[in-house]
Amino acid sequence: MSTVGILGWPDIRPVSVFIYALTDPDGAVRYVGKSANPRKRLSSHRHHTASAPVRAWISELRKLDEFPRMKILKEIPPGEDSAPWELHFILEHRKQSDLLNCKFAVEREAERDAQRGAA
Repeated sequence: MSTVGILGWPDIRPVSVFIYALTDPDGAVRYVGKSANPRKRLSSHRHHTASAPVRAWISELRKLDEFPRMKILKEIPPGEDSAPWELHFILEHRKQSDLLNCKFAVEREAERDAQRGAA
């Protein structure tokens, strides 16, 4: 939410980022992501503006008259990098269930390892 600041310009404040999990109705984590507005993000997932694997999963749930559920895993304060936390939770949950964004996690992990090696 922004307010009007000096000279009528919007007073933009930094916002928290939330790391979230989308789960099956039985609670199995299927996707880990991040968003500054989790409610809006869940709505976008439900209305087919997600990646192909997520869309296919949601389509299967809809056939059963179900929808994914969102669980907030961590709130990241304004100014803190949320990417390492997102990767942490992706790597943690891929051990426990078949995540739909596993390929992304592996690529990001390899990229970060390469960056650490170059430093």
